Amino acid sequence: KDDRDVAYVPVASAGTNVAPVETVSVVTPSYNQGEFLSECLDSVAKQTHAPIEHLVFDPGSTDSSRQIAASFPHVTLVAEPDKGQSDAINKGFQRIGGDIIAWLNSDDVFADERVFEHVVQRFNQPDRPDIVYGKGIYIDERGAVLRDVYINKRPDTLKHRFQH
Repeated sequence: KDDRDVAYVPVASAGTNVAPVETVSVVTPSYNQGEFLSECLDSVAKQTHAPIEHLVFDPGSTDSSRQIAASFPHVTLVAEPDKGQSDAINKGFQRIGGDIIAWLNSDDVFADERVFEHVVQRFNQPDRPDIVYGKGIYIDERGAVLRDVYINKRPDTLKHRFQH
């Protein structure tokens, strides 16, 4: 594996008295994404780690999105108005109860079935991070890889902590 595939941001005060993490909660905002949604939800359903909590927020799709979401047993469909993608994600983060939280846009997928397994293992190490994130891969509608998106590693300084 490329050492740029995953980055860990350490917790300064985690120590050894931190409870183990288990449940991964995922929020997926969706609006008229029926063309891609099934593959997205399937990439979560196929994760080798359990338990998983998966909320899909749909403010009123006019395509097959709601039916697709409802067809996945692991998904809780939240069909209510929102003020856009960020609002749906924030609503989801307020409702979920997992130890680890993530969001996955409805036209994205987890590229490996062991993503959650690796993340949970990393969070259960003595030097537990605050955040774990990995590289992205841009693909087109057919799934062809367009390019990799790597994480830019920055020094752990106050100046760099407030950049985005």
